[in-house]
Amino acid sequence: MKTTGQRKRAPRRATAAMAIVLALCAAATLSFANDEARRPSAAGDPASLKAAYLYNFALYTTWPIGQAASVALCSYGRDDLGVALDALAGRQIDGKPVQARRIDSVNEAKSCHLLYVSEGAAGSLAPVARALQAWPVLVVSDAVGAAEHAMIQIEPDGNRLAFAVNLPRVRSAGLDLSAKLLRLARSVR
Repeated sequence: MKTTGQRKRAPRRATAAMAIVLALCAAATLSFANDEARRPSAAGDPASLKAAYLYNFALYTTWPIGQAASVALCSYGRDDLGVALDALAGRQIDGKPVQARRIDSVNEAKSCHLLYVSEGAAGSLAPVARALQAWPVLVVSDAVGAAEHAMIQIEPDGNRLAFAVNLPRVRSAGLDLSAKLLRLARSVR
């Protein structure tokens, strides 16, 4: 016969197990939200993996209400994403098609929802981020030291990627990141 203490532990264990399963499902969803990212070739391709992260960052971001007919994912600087960025075109985010664009000016960046600044354009990150402070553009970079200027910094973690979030910068742009995304971040400051 079970005592009262034993009866109470079973639901707690089930709840903890369910929380772990949900966290793993969320991590899998964030890393590989589309069929392209699940292909074996994408797993070993850094550009495809970064592009999948960018798509998921956009998927879990809420922008101020606007009349945009599409979601613009833009790349600034040296194009190190190549066809991986192009593969995102036409996918859907909140019922709107994704546009993949390459840009080379801050004025063009103002029409983007997400702006990826490559490591090759690290010298431009600070001025671009300052110019976009008042605009609802999610600035993401993989440049070393990007955490100070970007809203999300993508960082290598062995053969995987991790990311850090600069939440004050995100909020000052009028953006909101899903709690699911924030839980998966390596750090949130």
